[in-house]
Amino acid sequence: MRLLLWLLLAGATAGPAASAEKPNFAELLARAEAQAAAGHRWSPPGDNMTETVAGMMDLISTATPQQLAELSALLEKGGSHPPPSVTPGHPVPEAPPRPDAKPSPQPGARSAELLSRGKEAERLGDVSGARRFYASAAALGNAAAALSLGRLYDPAYLKHTALGGIDPDPALARHWYERAAALGNAEAGPLLQALSVR
Repeated sequence: MRLLLWLLLAGATAGPAASAEKPNFAELLARAEAQAAAGHRWSPPGDNMTETVAGMMDLISTATPQQLAELSALLEKGGSHPPPSVTPGHPVPEAPPRPDAKPSPQPGARSAELLSRGKEAERLGDVSGARRFYASAAALGNAAAALSLGRLYDPAYLKHTALGGIDPDPALARHWYERAAALGNAEAGPLLQALSVR
C-alpha cells in the first residue's frame, strides 16, 4: 500500500517500458486491468499495474467519470495489498525516495485538499472539475468525496440544484454511494435506498 501511495503521490512516471508516444488514460486503464488480471500488480519491473497506475496520474484530468470509477474499482479489488515477500521473513524493501522529489503530503491531507477543491468547483458550477476532484479523493479512501461524487450523478440531487445541463447517471450514483458506504459514510445507505426506489 505504501509503495502504491508513494508512486501515486510522488507523481512517478511509467517505467522504462514507456514508449515514445504516450498512451492515453483509456489505454493505460486497459493495460492496468490486464496486468491485474495476470497477477502483475507489483512485478515484473516495467510491466506491472503499480507502475501503470502511477503513469495514469499525469492524465487524471483527461479521464471520464466512468474511467475514474473503473480505476477506483480496480484499486479497491486488492491493489492496496503490499507485494509478497521475496523470501519468507525477509520483506521486500521499500523504494527509496527520489532525490528530486518534493515531500508528498500525507494521503489524508491530500484527499482532504482534493475534497475541498471539489467542493469549491461544485460551488462555482464546475461539475466536471468537481467530479474529477471528488473521484481523486475517493480513490485515496475519502468517504465524503465518494458521497459527494455520487450526488453529482444522482437524478434527485441534480433536480434540486441550480446545476443546469448536467446529465444524471443512476448507475454511477449507485457505484459512488456504495463506495462511500464501504468507506464508512453513514449517509450513503439512505441515499442508496432512495435511489433503488426510483
